[in-house]
Order: sequence, then structure tokens, then C-alpha cells
Amino acid sequence: KYKGKVDNFNIWRLISVIISSQNKVILNEFAEKLYSTRNFPQNINIYGPIEAPVSKLNKRYRMRFLIRGPRNSNIQLYTKRWLENKKVSSQIKIIIDVDPQNFL
Repeated sequence: KYKGKVDNFNIWRLISVIISSQNKVILNEFAEKLYSTRNFPQNINIYGPIEAPVSKLNKRYRMRFLIRGPRNSNIQLYTKRWLENKKVSSQIKIIIDVDPQNFL
């Protein structure tokens, strides 16, 4: 490491939320509903919904959100609040990955 340089990866915490379904219409509707109910502080950014890099896997369509916030913020709590009490169809699967190692 170089002295005096800030390691950008060390100051951020990331959460990947991948939603999937065999029905693309239901998936898109749920993704839009999730996006419309986001309620994060200004210092936490949410990107998406966007098709996952591997948009179809095991006959399931996939979309994802990426949530980025300062390491000292509690983005896990805000993500939990965002996702809880949502009516989720039995056709929807949600995967949450804190500090993902890859984005596939």
C-alpha cells in the first residue's frame, strides 16, 4: 500500500440484493415495488433494479440492487427495514449478500 492514499474499498460497505423468479413479469413488478419503497439516509446509495450479470440462471430470471454506504453506517439495519413486511409472492426468491466478493 502507498502511504497517504485512501483505500476506497475499505471505506464502503456493499450489500447485494438479488431477486429471482421463473416469471419475468412478476419479477419486474416486485423489483419496481421494492424500488418505490426505498427509504435510506442520504449517505446510503441504492443502485438498481437492474438485470443481474447472469440474468437467467437455473430457469430463473434475476434482478439485483446494490446498496452502498459508509463502513461506519448500519446499512444492514436499513436493508432489513426496507425488505421486511413486504408481501413477497411464493414465486419470488430473495438473496442478500453482505460485502459480496463477486457480482455474478
